[in-house]
Amino acid sequence: MKEKMQALWNFIKSGFVWLISKHRLLYIIACILLILVLFFDDDSLLNQFRLQQKINKTEKEIEHYQKKIDTYQGQINHLRSSDDALEQYAREKYLMKAPNEDVYIVEEED
Repeated sequence: MKEKMQALWNFIKSGFVWLISKHRLLYIIACILLILVLFFDDDSLLNQFRLQQKINKTEKEIEHYQKKIDTYQGQINHLRSSDDALEQYAREKYLMKAPNEDVYIVEEED
């Protein structure tokens, strides 16, 4: 029994000696730090990937809204430059009418 315990102790001790050897210990610590930085840090690669996706989505939204702004700006310029266009827009959009005319609203049934 004592011999088995001694063999077990020698095996455990040899494992710790392998683990504690200087170069291997440095490699293990470097790997642990690298894993922590890559996956578990606030600035990890996973977080950087998520943030880049948010940036791309926001840039697409900015581009979409900029196109809408340009469209509306063109409509505003057109309405400011032409009284006829302004009158037509007011009649169609806000159901405005001249004093001597009647407006009839026809709704289509589905």
